Amino acid sequence: DLDLKVPALAVASFLSAVEVSTDQHSFVHQAFRGASSIAFAAGLVCLAWGSSALVKKQVEEAQDDKLRSIPLLMSRFHSACFMCFLISVVSWLVDNYYCAVLQNLPGGLPYPHVHTWWHIFISYTVYGLLFALHVHDVRKSPGLSVRFMLSVVPLVTAQ
Repeated sequence: DLDLKVPALAVASFLSAVEVSTDQHSFVHQAFRGASSIAFAAGLVCLAWGSSALVKKQVEEAQDDKLRSIPLLMSRFHSACFMCFLISVVSWLVDNYYCAVLQNLPGGLPYPHVHTWWHIFISYTVYGLLFALHVHDVRKSPGLSVRFMLSVVPLVTAQ
């Protein structure tokens, strides 16, 4: 297994250090900000790909109806998280490209804080990825069950 923790931390630290130490409107800052965005997106794509493979494998491996209910729930939740990911990306893009327009909406409309929605939807997406990984880790535990908090946040219980 290839362990990329140290190189990934080094790249993230370097990109962050350059962004913090340069003027916001400089070419170097903008270039490193773009590199940070690309690295973040690549990381999310890798996590999504890996969790999709895990969910698919668990659905295929579940034999009886009782064991199949949790992987099927995971599959539906994973799809909902993918939709949240798409909404978060659109929110981020709208915020980046139309910030000036959004700050000067006609009729005195308040600024919609689109970037806040990016944070909300991306956190639910990341929770979904972590949920899939956790269920994979405890998949053979006796008494494995899933309950929902506020009808939208799945919680795993394993003995």
